[in-house]
Amino acid sequence: MLASDGMQRLAAENKGRRVWPSFRRALSVALDMEVRDEDRVSIDETAALRTLFEARLRSGRDVALEQGPRATLPAILEHLRTVGIRRHGLVVVLLHANDATTGAVRVPLNAVLANALRTWAVVERDLCLVTDRAVDGLCLEFSHLPHGDSYELHTWGALRLGDDGS
Repeated sequence: MLASDGMQRLAAENKGRRVWPSFRRALSVALDMEVRDEDRVSIDETAALRTLFEARLRSGRDVALEQGPRATLPAILEHLRTVGIRRHGLVVVLLHANDATTGAVRVPLNAVLANALRTWAVVERDLCLVTDRAVDGLCLEFSHLPHGDSYELHTWGALRLGDDGS
């Protein structure tokens, strides 16, 4: 079993080496800043952060939830830009579709929230941001439903909507 786990890990790391350069370039364009190799989070740290992030979302403990139809999404994106400006200097970890192989990426919060739609397109899943130990977090989900498209925004800690007057 250990040999199989080792082989799976090597395969994941190999895939990560292949995927990272194009992902890094696309993310750099989306954020309008250079994303460097040093911004990558290790695969093990990424897995630990994802586990903490998902546990916090599932628990709902001190997590604010904003929901709305697609038509209200532009207003929420503008609100997120304001949060990014107010939290200028905060570095977050961006979780993404390939983070199990490439590792997540440390990025400035304001760069992500100023370019949320472009970043969302690059990550290929929900827009998930978290600080170390998942003390602060944000998850923006978009759902295509039979009765209409909608979004859900989960926030906590320093990224919790409304706690700073925003």
